[in-house]
Amino acid sequence: MSTESTAQQTPAPVPAGQGTHHYVLTMQTPHGGALSTSMWSGTCSPRGTTRYNVMQALIAECVGQRPEMSGAVVLFFSLDPNQL
Repeated sequence: MSTESTAQQTPAPVPAGQGTHHYVLTMQTPHGGALSTSMWSGTCSPRGTTRYNVMQALIAECVGQRPEMSGAVVLFFSLDPNQL
């Protein structure tokens, strides 16, 4: 006999000032005879788009902040709903 609960949990609303999704992006590129690795994380609220388009927009934003990362390879990308 199973004792698991079948009650459903209602997700908590996303806190004001935060996006609907949380992302982590790590990129790496050769720089000055070594490897330069950069990681960004934050929240965003993508609407009517794809994960690929969100990733490309985030890469462009990150390269805008750190131009030396232009042409870098993506080591890791995660985009998940920003709620538990």
